Amino acid sequence: MSTVMPRLRKCSDVYVTPFLRARSFRSNAALEAIAKASEARIPNIALYNYPSFSGAFSALFAHLFHSRLNLPCIILPFSSIEPLRMMEKNQAINNGSIDMPVMVVDLYFEGLKKCYFLDFLGPKGFAMDLAQKSPCQVIGFDHRKSSLSKIPYLVDCPENLKFHFDLEKSSSSAVYEYFSHKLSDMRSTDGEVEGLLKPKDKDRIEMVLKYIEDGDLCQWKLPDIKAFNVGLSRWRSKLNSITNPYMYDQCAVARDDLISRS
Repeated sequence: MSTVMPRLRKCSDVYVTPFLRARSFRSNAALEAIAKASEARIPNIALYNYPSFSGAFSALFAHLFHSRLNLPCIILPFSSIEPLRMMEKNQAINNGSIDMPVMVVDLYFEGLKKCYFLDFLGPKGFAMDLAQKSPCQVIGFDHRKSSLSKIPYLVDCPENLKFHFDLEKSSSSAVYEYFSHKLSDMRSTDGEVEGLLKPKDKDRIEMVLKYIEDGDLCQWKLPDIKAFNVGLSRWRSKLNSITNPYMYDQCAVARDDLISRS
């Protein structure tokens, strides 16, 4: 039975996604990557849900989109970054000896134009805080019904905050369509641009997406879906793009290969 997304709750004309439960996510490697991005004024950051297969494939599509257009972007697993630490104006630190201005520590820096949340939106208030305290666009994708109650109403959403939420489509499929359409639109105005996926990979990856979606939505309708998920689970340790620089290449795995590993 399909579920209809409530139409009263939407943000900037895009159906919005909920905030997931908070959890600690910080690492020196991620902080170093953000520090380097700040120094280089990298305009785009994508954070993906880890260790989620929808998150990993969403990261792949973000990587391919920005690579095709030669747009600088850093892509980091969600569980490698601590939630935004908010400092209020004139808040005293170090026993009141130092005053700090209003700022977002760790993530926001000058030059940041877009921040993507792929297959999650972080701890409660994470995306909203970033959108309210910076001019960058915050764009999120999720599909989980459990978080519907935390979707903000239109009146609460800043204009630079957009969430894509669909109960009948996994986040990885939504992110694939989003970046494919954006690349296609740019191709029509700026001349020929290579597609998001290479022809030799397109059918194979789209088939894997269908199987991931079948599991994400708990439909279990596709042939050998349980064997596919067993094979996929053995690949979970490879989903960290910081510790595994080959993650994007490994996402080109075939459905039959995953089933045979079950």
